[in-house]
Amino acid sequence: APILTPPDPRATNLKMVERCDREVRAAEQRRKEKLEQQLKIKIRLVFERDLCKMTGFWDLAEIPHQQTLKMGREQSVSDLANDVAAMVDVNQEHIALFSLQYRSNSRQVRFMPMPRNTPFRQHIPTFSAPHFDTSDPHLVVLCVAARAYDVQTLKLIQPSSVPIENLAAWVDDKVILCVVKYFCPNAKKIVTLGCNYLNQNAPLKSMVTSGWIGERLQPYLVNKEVHPLPAEAIASTEDAAAMWDCWEEFNERDIQARDINRAVMKEQLWTGDVIVWQLATPGDVAGAHRTGDAAARTKPSDDTPAKADEGADVERTAAAERGSDGVELGEGEVAPVYSILTVADLSAHIANAVDVVVTLHDSRQPLCVDGIVSNGVWGPQRPPSAAAPSPTAAKKGEIAPTSPMGGSKEERPEDVALSLSPAEFEPPQEKELKMDLRWQVSHVTATIARAFNLRSPPNEARLWLFRAAPASNCEEPFNDTLKDAHHTLKDLQRRAGYLGPTVSGGGRKPAPLTLHAVELPFRPRP
Repeated sequence: APILTPPDPRATNLKMVERCDREVRAAEQRRKEKLEQQLKIKIRLVFERDLCKMTGFWDLAEIPHQQTLKMGREQSVSDLANDVAAMVDVNQEHIALFSLQYRSNSRQVRFMPMPRNTPFRQHIPTFSAPHFDTSDPHLVVLCVAARAYDVQTLKLIQPSSVPIENLAAWVDDKVILCVVKYFCPNAKKIVTLGCNYLNQNAPLKSMVTSGWIGERLQPYLVNKEVHPLPAEAIASTEDAAAMWDCWEEFNERDIQARDINRAVMKEQLWTGDVIVWQLATPGDVAGAHRTGDAAARTKPSDDTPAKADEGADVERTAAAERGSDGVELGEGEVAPVYSILTVADLSAHIANAVDVVVTLHDSRQPLCVDGIVSNGVWGPQRPPSAAAPSPTAAKKGEIAPTSPMGGSKEERPEDVALSLSPAEFEPPQEKELKMDLRWQVSHVTATIARAFNLRSPPNEARLWLFRAAPASNCEEPFNDTLKDAHHTLKDLQRRAGYLGPTVSGGGRKPAPLTLHAVELPFRPRP
């Protein structure tokens, strides 16, 4: 009978049937992806032309890639080389492959050679590597073609009669590859020129004398991304090499000078190292500290302990000490402005530039301890509508400081209580200022005094600095306890407890600071 026939689910509830089918398909897709993740690995293919798009210092998060492949973990690197050769129409013997790896002894993430006869599982980083994401496992592989090919189009630009280097037989003990950049002091900009491979016994200046630096700089000069260079500086001569300085980007806070007249092996450079070229500065700042820099490094291997410089680089230390008493401030300046002549100066500038949110409080503002305002009212607060109008009510009603990011802050109960105080005081003001961690505390207070148009002279600013609102805590002011005149904003940052990680995005810029300032009505005792 029809009454005993089971109903058709699609006719009864089609939407529920479709939802169940989608969930089944999604579960099956997840199962396949999980199984595939255990057997295959994603390859993010980076060409030399992709690296040339990078600007600034070395940042793993900024390495661009245009193509992604999937290879079996047991497949050999030669399979990838054949696929890439067919993709770009280049002989597989004329390309070299490098994978992004972590050097545990020097704590660097650099490109390392990938021998053709090794499987991909051998190149997969460990879970603890800083550049490896366990939720999205992948390999970043750099593909570099021989010099006979154009870096942008990968078309052969060298006559067929001239032999081309066989990069497939890469021997890391004889040849190294460096990521080469150029720093323009006028534009304060770093551009990537590409990858240069050379014999370990060749001097660094061969990059200049061979004409490679001048050739790779031409597109940036034509596009006016960097300032023009003298014609003799980009000539393929020994005199041109004498006009250049070379630096190595050892890590994000250590920029080391390299001697361009010495062999690459003597300068302890290895495949994947990042070097930055620039025109020699007046007085040869880089050359004054080249001796002994190379001896501070050791060849990266798992068995070799780290012997990198433990202290700060000489150039950065000298730059940081410019905030001492010997600094001569220009007319109308209240804080020093550090010149950026070298790559080390630029690194120090980025590492010390900090955003400081300063809130200026009136010294006559009543105390507010545990949310209780000392306004003489000890009973429950009356609603604002019941309060008698006061000539200062409008001023005190704006007690909440204005945020520099835009918009006003939400009114708190303490602000309402402060508006009922009989004391006359100015509401707190908040501003975001650009400062330098190398500044002395006197420079910080003078900058705050100028930003808020205080009455006291900038060089004699009568300010106390606190970590929190002074009306609600019992902490001593920072600059009152730091009696030494040589203390800097960096010392104040450490004392304030701002030792957290740097801002997201890779990292060189320090975390923002928050300071609360109070202008004293009298000159403090010396």
